[in-house]
Amino acid sequence: EAITVAWRAGRRLTRRIAPLAAPVAAASPLPSDGTFLITGGGGGIGGALARELAGRGRPVLVLAGRSPEPPAGLVEELRALGATVHYRVADVSVERDVDVLIGGLPRLDGLFHAAGVVRPGTLRNRRAEESAAALAAKARGAVLLSAALRRHGLDPVVCVAFSSVSALLPGLAGGLGEYAGANAFLDAFAASERRAGRPWRSVNLAAFAGTGMAAGLGAGPGAA
Repeated sequence: EAITVAWRAGRRLTRRIAPLAAPVAAASPLPSDGTFLITGGGGGIGGALARELAGRGRPVLVLAGRSPEPPAGLVEELRALGATVHYRVADVSVERDVDVLIGGLPRLDGLFHAAGVVRPGTLRNRRAEESAAALAAKARGAVLLSAALRRHGLDPVVCVAFSSVSALLPGLAGGLGEYAGANAFLDAFAASERRAGRPWRSVNLAAFAGTGMAAGLGAGPGAA
């Protein structure tokens, strides 16, 4: 039985998973010396992405996170690779924080939304405000970021929301119902933004062993 159903142009559509051949490698649309914003930039996935971008050229990297300071050594490592790095304290679920963050960027070539919160536990034992807090960084953050980009006239080449396979295969979510729901929202939001002509994409990642949120949940060596 289909989990996700859409009705478009008089047709009933259902989501299914199908094999896809790897595309032929093409030149990246991202300039090697571009300016990139990474929310959740102090996290495992955000940090890994920052290293990848820094290794491609001499970019300007703006890392945003709620922690007062970035992880020890991260900024120095990125600068050693040739990047110009700025760390900004911001909660992307707070409109004022997002407005200040986006408004302070003179240009933007790419936005990578990797912010998120994992709060294990069953939904039946959650209070509404707890669920809202767990959804806020990913879901509300994406909405606020998109609105702020338009408000400040920034037009990045691409906006990537880091989603999860838990949005496609809920059985993998276990006691992470809110996390799966937030990622499902990111997928739907990115699709809606594309239909509106904006360059959003979502990427459904599996767990990375020892990295990001998986590290705190004990993802083993088999995680990918």
